[in-house]
Amino acid sequence: MQPTPGDVAELEDVLTKLREERGIDLTQYKPRFVRRRLEARMKLCGIGTWDEYLGYLESHPEEYDEILKRLSISVTEFFRNPRVWSVFEKKVLPQLWEKKRLRFWCAGVATGEEAYTLAMILRKSEMRFGERDISITATDVDTGALRHARRGVYQSIKGVPRYYLRFFEEDEHYRVKKEIRQMVHFCTHNLLTGRQFRFFDVVICRNVIIYFSRDEQVSVLKRFHTALNPGGILVLGRTEAIIGPGRGYFSALYAREKIYQKC
Repeated sequence: MQPTPGDVAELEDVLTKLREERGIDLTQYKPRFVRRRLEARMKLCGIGTWDEYLGYLESHPEEYDEILKRLSISVTEFFRNPRVWSVFEKKVLPQLWEKKRLRFWCAGVATGEEAYTLAMILRKSEMRFGERDISITATDVDTGALRHARRGVYQSIKGVPRYYLRFFEEDEHYRVKKEIRQMVHFCTHNLLTGRQFRFFDVVICRNVIIYFSRDEQVSVLKRFHTALNPGGILVLGRTEAIIGPGRGYFSALYAREKIYQKC
């Protein structure tokens, strides 16, 4: 059955609330996918209309977390969302490469796939355009995940482009080669309460701040702004949106890919 104009408008109201209250931007997903997932959740909650669901979100803020679970946003993997990495490599990195020293921060790095993806892209650029003084700081609050990340051993490297397979050793599992592992320094850090970092050229924090409250998101965005050098780059997840006062900290450089520049 086709949705009526009223249904579409009410669904848009729900999507607007998700974006404004939690910075969850679902415009990158196919509308039918979003609608099916949310309708399944509504049915489970015994809710019949989008208007009722808006009220439910008001009285049950924990429902935002259930929406994230339904959309499987928390998954991490190598080269996740390839278009983002492509734009970063081809359009952002050449401008950064004019510097002799580059500092990167991967925040909320979990088991390390994203940090190693960045390291491999940077190593490829060094092989093509010359070496730079590069440092990558990768942080997370989960010490167990960081232990996994430091080992650099993975059961699957699904999604890794053919060129980058040279940076893995294959035995029983796949291990990131030492030359890549040595590029990344992993450490424990809480985005909300940890020490304030500074002097980074790029901050990559994807699919993390959507789990924070509105006020917490603004606080973290302010911290990222302080951590970045003038003109520094912030990369968020494709479902994330900069909300409230956070819009004053960054301007969109490549909006579709959620790549921003410090104001």
